[in-house]
Amino acid sequence: MEGLLRDLRLSIRMLIRMPLLSVAAILTFGLGLALGLALGFALGKPLSGVVIGVESWDAVIYVTVIMILGITCIAAALLPALKALRVDPVEALRDG
Repeated sequence: MEGLLRDLRLSIRMLIRMPLLSVAAILTFGLGLALGLALGFALGKPLSGVVIGVESWDAVIYVTVIMILGITCIAAALLPALKALRVDPVEALRDG
């Protein structure tokens, strides 16, 4: 991959920056997930008295939310990639 990017005349700085941005995105997702779970645990007890039929630790809800967010993230990454696969690289470089 780096060879192709170097052929496209990307600088060393950009070649180093691209994987670091990917790592930053993954870390941001993990941090958001951790903070969301922590807030869910913290607010679950006070809100369990307000919402009827929901316990302070309802595992089904937590697992369902995590699965929905995961599927959404995969779709958000996969759909543009699949669209990009349909584009002829030579035409993309000519138009770009």
